[in-house]
Amino acid sequence: MKNFFLIVLVLLNSSIYAQKTIRGKVKDARSESTLIGANIQLLNTYKATTTNLSGYFEIHKVSENDQIKVSYIGYENDTISAASFTADEKVIYLHPKSYQTDEIIVSASRVDESAPASATTISKEKIMENNQGKDMPYLLQQTPSVVSSSDGGNGMGYTSLRIRGSDVKRINVTMNGIPINDAESHTVIWANMPDIASSLESIQIQRGLGTSSNGSAAFGASINLESAGLNKEAFGEVNNSYGSFNSRKHTVKVGSGLINDRFVFEGRLSQLNTDGYIDRAEAKLQSYYTSGAYYGDKTIVKALVFGGKEATYQS
Repeated sequence: MKNFFLIVLVLLNSSIYAQKTIRGKVKDARSESTLIGANIQLLNTYKATTTNLSGYFEIHKVSENDQIKVSYIGYENDTISAASFTADEKVIYLHPKSYQTDEIIVSASRVDESAPASATTISKEKIMENNQGKDMPYLLQQTPSVVSSSDGGNGMGYTSLRIRGSDVKRINVTMNGIPINDAESHTVIWANMPDIASSLESIQIQRGLGTSSNGSAAFGASINLESAGLNKEAFGEVNNSYGSFNSRKHTVKVGSGLINDRFVFEGRLSQLNTDGYIDRAEAKLQSYYTSGAYYGDKTIVKALVFGGKEATYQS
């Protein structure tokens, strides 16, 4: 038993003896300026500290086998072995790192959950789930207070909607905050942009008076369309669907991805055909969508061009 306690005592003394205090400074690798408030963490422990106004830090009771993680917002993390610290002060250099994220649009055309307005936001996932070629009024018909109608009886071709009894002349429609309503008639002809849902990130419907500050007055409601967001990777996509009354949709989408961390280009071509539910209600629709964007350090410039045409029979 005495030998056992002796061994434990030797091990404890060895452990204490192996511990040390590490000191250092954290600097920018390019400018060599000190980084104030950099995080210094002893991995797999609760020990951590931050650099002071001089970029200096100090941690006590550190083992030679410990790993030190150094991090700072806007810089790449660095992991250093405690064994590399000597009695002198060690200088750690972090390299700046840029983060490219989706754009953040600050606009008065949308409301959040806390706003005193009746609104419904439809996500991209929900749009894709219901996007089988029908026009926008039929994509929105499951939302509160929306009543849709179709010239051909199946939601393709000429369609219209009402929200709380108000027709499209009293519904303000915007794309990224830009009004789509015709300046003279205040209407929106959905047949001019078939399959626009394939190029959207989200849709928000605001019901009631005074919920829009863009374009014509929104007496009954407003519909805010948000175009597809940033896609960093190049892609190609083909979507085909077929349904009742010989209805079919063919969509081709391509995107360049982020080029040189600055430029993005995307495009879409769509073709929709249907015989219609009603006699002589066949329709042939074609549409296109192109976008180009520049992502600067503090500025985003984005241009969209989209449109379409429709050929219908007698109905």
